Amino acid sequence: MDVNYSGDVTQLDARVREAAAERPGQPIRLRVQPSMRRGDGRYTSWQGVVWRVDCANAEEAIALREALQVFFDRAAKLGPEALLEQLRRANRS
Repeated sequence: MDVNYSGDVTQLDARVREAAAERPGQPIRLRVQPSMRRGDGRYTSWQGVVWRVDCANAEEAIALREALQVFFDRAAKLGPEALLEQLRRANRS
């Protein structure tokens, strides 16, 4: 498994802060849907696999982005099966 992270964090976080300013006091609603590269080079969404996460504010949304980066880094290091087992054990305790 190879994981790459692209993007200027400053710019990424600025967009979240803009969204928060547009809707003061409202949660930041994130939609996460994986896309996969097809044979023709296009990316298409993974139908039926969507997470919607409401974050209380911009800071929580940024923390979630950071947590997802750690998650993907761990998945690349351990492999998804080993990471899943670790998470399941941690969830039981």
